[in-house]
Amino acid sequence: MYKPEELIFYIEKPYEGVDVGYTVIFTTIECWENTNDVSYDLGSHNIANDLLLECGVIPFELVESIFELGEQYPPNQVRDKLITNGFKEDVNFSSFMDNLRSGGFNDWFEKFF
Repeated sequence: MYKPEELIFYIEKPYEGVDVGYTVIFTTIECWENTNDVSYDLGSHNIANDLLLECGVIPFELVESIFELGEQYPPNQVRDKLITNGFKEDVNFSSFMDNLRSGGFNDWFEKFF
């Protein structure tokens, strides 16, 4: 199981016309430092489900490394809970995800599927 301090996260807004709400994308610090990419092996099998729920994240990945936020907390509260529980934000990872997002849903979809 990965510890929260080993993981970086990014909270992503919903895409227009796609039936998925806010999501959180995780990568390991090691993967990001070595490849500047998202690790594709994260899921409910190696991130503590109870901790994800406590933070407001549904503990069943949509695809590897991508989880939907629960509706009980707004995204800014989920962010605060993730940080409080030891998960990390990284400005470079956030910039990478923002750039990927700027290409639209098709670019995002090709990256993760």
